[in-house]
Amino acid sequence: MRDQESVLSRVLVTGGTSGIGERLVETFVRQKSRVAFIDLNFDAS
Repeated sequence: MRDQESVLSRVLVTGGTSGIGERLVETFVRQKSRVAFIDLNFDAS
């Protein structure tokens, strides 16, 4: 069984270059999580 902390420290955010998605990315990074994000807004990414 995985340690809960290690599972929660890895996140994938869709729509991560603007709005709520961007804020989520920033929040998880501040919490020292490993963050991957993707967005279809090529100008912002």
